[in-house]
Amino acid sequence: MLYVITGTDAFRKSEAIAKIIQEGGYERHTVATLQDGINHALSPGLFSKQALVFEAKELACKDSSLLEQVVNTENALILNLTSVDGRTKLGKWLKTNGNLEKLDQLTVWQEDRIKSQISWRSKALGLQLSLHTIQYLLEAVGSDLGRLQRELELLKAYFGNDPVETYKVAELVPNLAQTSYHLAKELTNSPENVFERTGELMDRGIHPLQILATVTNRIERLMLVAISCEYHQQTKEKIAEFAQVPNPKQVFYLIQEIKGISARQLQDIFVELENLTHQLKRGLDPETLPLKLALIASKVA
Repeated sequence: MLYVITGTDAFRKSEAIAKIIQEGGYERHTVATLQDGINHALSPGLFSKQALVFEAKELACKDSSLLEQVVNTENALILNLTSVDGRTKLGKWLKTNGNLEKLDQLTVWQEDRIKSQISWRSKALGLQLSLHTIQYLLEAVGSDLGRLQRELELLKAYFGNDPVETYKVAELVPNLAQTSYHLAKELTNSPENVFERTGELMDRGIHPLQILATVTNRIERLMLVAISCEYHQQTKEKIAEFAQVPNPKQVFYLIQEIKGISARQLQDIFVELENLTHQLKRGLDPETLPLKLALIASKVA
């Protein structure tokens, strides 16, 4: 059997792979090359069926000839890929023959999809959550589905089969996203506080990339609002649509936040934040984040 899991959501991809292995009764083996995976998939297992997991950004092969051998094998070859180009001959073949599943990471703006994840994951654990509790988890956890799953499992361990009390959820699940959100506001409103605030967030155990993601998303939204205002969008609804603001009523407050800041300034900040994110992913010392963000914020002052 051939399975292809693509996308940028590492957590949901690992869940999908685990589900394939469990439901198929396979024994998992990680392989270093695609050819190794194919060779093992074609070899009958001595005691159990095997699932050969190969991970790569994309496939180097250009056609389906190698993979056609494993479509109907007893063992499973699972390709964990970042992307598959559906326009190519191989991509089209995989869509038809590879049990293809695409799982991209959700963004904080995809609130309906995140709420759907909260609902079905809580029901799978036997938790009955109120709409208010779901909204709190959305704000506290954001789009980090790995953390969401861990927090729901914690709630299950705490409440068991008892009703879930919303006020207790707020005590058990800290709103890390909200504290990072405050940092994002200070980047434009109180830049002199950015160095200290960033250090405090890191001391609380919030990952530097999580801090940056929240700040970058906030600046991107402000940037889009500023651009739409400078291009004389006439209504809050039009600005909200362009800037991807879920509630048009929020537009008024966002406009107040960017008074005295140009769209160009926000664009420059956004680019610097994106560059800083790439630097951290490539090995920049995370301890330099407070200083780096403070320097970026100083350009707004």
